[in-house]
Amino acid sequence: MRNKLVDLEVVLSEWNIDFFCVNEHWMTNTELEVTKLEGYSAIASFCRSEKEHGGVAVYVRDKINASNLKLSGLSIKQICEVCGIYLEHRDIQIITFYRFPLTELNPFLENLSKILNKLNLKRKTIIAGDLNVHFLTNDPKKSKLLNIFHSYNFQEMIDFNTRANSCIDNIFINFTEYNCFVESQDVPYLSDHRGLLMRLDVDDASTPSKKLISYRPISDEGLFLLYNAIELQDWGFVDSKSIDPDTRFTTFVDIISGTMEEYAYED
Repeated sequence: MRNKLVDLEVVLSEWNIDFFCVNEHWMTNTELEVTKLEGYSAIASFCRSEKEHGGVAVYVRDKINASNLKLSGLSIKQICEVCGIYLEHRDIQIITFYRFPLTELNPFLENLSKILNKLNLKRKTIIAGDLNVHFLTNDPKKSKLLNIFHSYNFQEMIDFNTRANSCIDNIFINFTEYNCFVESQDVPYLSDHRGLLMRLDVDDASTPSKKLISYRPISDEGLFLLYNAIELQDWGFVDSKSIDPDTRFTTFVDIISGTMEEYAYED
């Protein structure tokens, strides 16, 4: 990633990205801290301290408030590398995983379950990553992985190849009320995987909807006059069998609204 910053900035600008996840950034903590992307900050990350390569990070546009979910401490290098953020103004958490392809699946699944149990899954949650499981095959590894995600009410979003002729990356979500669109783009100058672009139509959780309410005040004197006027009305029509119900209802409403207009409201 270090030598591809200019190309990455071009893609971020063209795609108008608010946040993005990086798997295998190949940087140490120090390198990640000094590597700057214009307009974006790495809010959460995991870096390997001993082995080369690997690592995950989530970047967010600078104008967006986001906090670190502090999941990197649950990472197991070369088995399950993870980090995540919480978008406060959207009430959405975003987590990214990287699974090293040459390790056994079960240790990854055990750590995945541990992390899912730690998360507040009442929040809308997006999980994305390079999981190195072939999702478009009958691979038993795929079934084991999907069984865990499905048991936590997540559904996979990707059903197309993400690297050459394989689908080994995916995005999972645990909500259905928002429109969600996923597409892929070739980014050969950045990665041998296809870039996965997700667009989500959401409401701003921090900005309640505004409704204009107008009213006309009623004074104590107005209420007194209203009660007396209603008491003096002839209500015989209400029980009249010779008048159809619709006419009786309309007459009732007209009397009430007319009396209120005349007596109840302040001038």
